Amino acid sequence: RVLARNGIHEIEPNNPINSMILDHQSGDLKPELLDERVLSAIIEMSIDKERLPDILRAIKEVIPELDSVFTLDVVTMLEPGLTVPPDVLSSIEAEGFSWRPNAKINMGLGKVTE
Repeated sequence: RVLARNGIHEIEPNNPINSMILDHQSGDLKPELLDERVLSAIIEMSIDKERLPDILRAIKEVIPELDSVFTLDVVTMLEPGLTVPPDVLSSIEAEGFSWRPNAKINMGLGKVTE
């Protein structure tokens, strides 16, 4: 819901979470799923880099309401020299999140299919 309140009404179309969402505008999940337990649920979305501080702040505000452990990943294009853009790092740190310098790097060498 916090993402929907911040204008995120679409997540990755092929993400299995889509089948669990009752209303993308409100962010409500299907009622029959509310008491279910899951091993992993990954919410994937794309936002403009300029919106990162607001989205991180919104997520941070609801952390006390979560009755679970969660991990937050921020994915971005690297700059020359394989460095994380400074504005992305500063947004993460400004909102009180810490970041790890180790990463999964996708080279984009997959086969294109049409």
